[in-house]
This record gives sequence, structure tokens and C-alpha cells, in this order.
Amino acid sequence: VDLPAGEAERLLGVTIPPEEIAGILTRLGFEVEGGGPWRVTVPTYRPDVTRPADLVEEIARLHGYDNIPSRLPRGTGGGLTREQRRLRAAAAAMVGAGYSEILSFSFMGRNDLDQLGLPAEDRRSAVVRIRNPLNEEESLLRTTLLPGLLH
Repeated sequence: VDLPAGEAERLLGVTIPPEEIAGILTRLGFEVEGGGPWRVTVPTYRPDVTRPADLVEEIARLHGYDNIPSRLPRGTGGGLTREQRRLRAAAAAMVGAGYSEILSFSFMGRNDLDQLGLPAEDRRSAVVRIRNPLNEEESLLRTTLLPGLLH
């Protein structure tokens, strides 16, 4: 596994001397070559270590979590992506034209289906019954959006 120089500092937010990093990894049975970036040979009994972040986790563990200061991560100030702005503008235009947005559930009850008055041969009447529904109002997989539109 290649461990880039500065990767431990980037992920942990604290500077650990390169000698200490190499020492920690060596004590854990890893073979360390180079001086940052390091080429680390993982022992065969450690199949859980497959990427640089796994090595940094081991470094943090042996360095001591108490030696790593608690800090909130830096984040962006917010804002919307171009795609989010486009979707919101489209939604606002639809509302302005008199449309409403609905959210429908994937489940419905037998009563919802009966209220539609569908004939027995209608393919929308061929529902899948849930074996262990949370309640009777959600005991069938819906085959149409109509029940959600009528409520």
C-alpha cells in the first residue's frame, strides 16, 4: 500500500513526525520502505488493511487518540449546485402554473384499492400482498398512483 507524505496529517489534522509514523507501522509488523511517500508491505495476517486510510487508522490508534485534538471539520458555506438551482426553478415554475407535487407510498391497503372500483380483470387489481405488513393500510404493493392522488 502506498502511503503519500502528509496523508496522516490530512486525515487526522495533526502533524506526526515521519520517524514516529515509520516506527508505529514497523512495530505493528508492516514493512516500511521510503521516507514519504512510503511503500508499506502489509502482513498476510492483516487482510483488513487495504488502503492508505487503513494505515492512518493504525497510526492514529498507536499515536493515541488523546493526542489528536478534537476539531470540527471545515465545510463549505453552503449554496446550491447548478443542478439543484435548475430543479428548484422548474418546481417553482410548475407551482406557478397551478401544479402540485405529491409524494406517494409504495404500499396501499385493500380499502384504497376497493375505493377505485376497478373490475377484477383489471391488471391494476392484481396486487402483491406483503407477508408481514406493519399494518393493514400498508399490506399491498401499489400497482397504480391513483390512491395517492385521491388522498
